[in-house]
Amino acid sequence: MPGVRSCFQAIVAVSANGVIGLQQRIPWNIPDEYRWFRRKTLGHHVLMGCCTYLGLPRTLDGRYQLVLTKRPEERLRQAPRRFAGIRRWKPSSGEVPSGTQSYLFCSVPDLEHWVESWKTDPPLIFVCGGAEIYRQLLPMCSELFLSRIHLRVEGDRFFPSLDGFERVGVIEEHEEFQVEHYRQREP
Repeated sequence: MPGVRSCFQAIVAVSANGVIGLQQRIPWNIPDEYRWFRRKTLGHHVLMGCCTYLGLPRTLDGRYQLVLTKRPEERLRQAPRRFAGIRRWKPSSGEVPSGTQSYLFCSVPDLEHWVESWKTDPPLIFVCGGAEIYRQLLPMCSELFLSRIHLRVEGDRFFPSLDGFERVGVIEEHEEFQVEHYRQREP
């Protein structure tokens, strides 16, 4: 489904040993990398799993949150204040998607339906974690922006293989990390 693929891009920070998380947190503190992430995603939709969303210290300002969870009703009951600004997407509702709204999805097919429901071109969506979300959605992403952190850290979440992607180049270099740009290989 090429139309859907063109609106998904992945963005991730990965340690030298492939770690992306430890106990629902990022296991390093690199302000320049956080600023890079903010600049790249500002004004766009960011898609993440529920654990990643709940692990954030706060919602990501200036971006529209798209949250994927297998148990939406349970999550809404557990954290009503955290999900206060997020609407549950139901494909059967006939609702026209809004570019200025955050949504909660219960499956990847529901997310795909949301993207296909746009009357005009769907928005740019940055897939930003966690590990299971990357595993499921990387094949749908046309591009990947990978911050390679120059640290080896302990972790319990790892980034999946880059199979299907080819490196285009390095976008930025910093003392503690570099940002690499990848594109999905054509099938």
